[in-house]
Amino acid sequence: MFFSIDAGQVETPALRNEDSCSHLLILAQIRRRNLRRISRQNEPMDVRPFEDLIERLDHVAIAVPEIKEALPMVKALGGQYFCGATSVRSQFTWVQFHLVNNSKLELIAPNSPESFVTRFLDERGPGLHHLTFQVTDVSEAALRAQSHGYRVLGPNLNPIWSEVFLHPKNPLGTLVQFAAWPSDDPWTVNSLEDVLAGLALDDT
Repeated sequence: MFFSIDAGQVETPALRNEDSCSHLLILAQIRRRNLRRISRQNEPMDVRPFEDLIERLDHVAIAVPEIKEALPMVKALGGQYFCGATSVRSQFTWVQFHLVNNSKLELIAPNSPESFVTRFLDERGPGLHHLTFQVTDVSEAALRAQSHGYRVLGPNLNPIWSEVFLHPKNPLGTLVQFAAWPSDDPWTVNSLEDVLAGLALDDT
């Protein structure tokens, strides 16, 4: 169909003025849609920026006021003590348990009013605190997260334990931790009794 625009009028043997205007609008919308599609096709589609860095989902961490009070529930779920310690830097105690199929659950509890766990419990109460993914390179994970627009907390790099966090203001609404460590040995030597008594210290 050929349209001739002259003196503000659209002349066509087949369409009335109002029909021709509607037709032009439809054509313009199709053109814009096609241009957007072409633009998207030309953009790099790196929709899985962390896939080659992630080795596994290592554990799910639950914040609780007192670890002792949560132990019966963990045992009821089949949890077997694995390791734990008290973080000197962040003033909280963490304990990990093996569940079925070698999955892991972590309990974290504050040791002081200044602990981040205290703030979390005051604002949200007990519950899911973060997901921890073991990665091959924490620094690279941090760089990719920033380049993809995620708000990053850290990284904290240490030969024994390195980590970086994705702020919970993300589409999942949950704190995500990327971490790397060469061995669990520094913490598996601690007994549950020593951890609960505050005798097993984590200086990372």
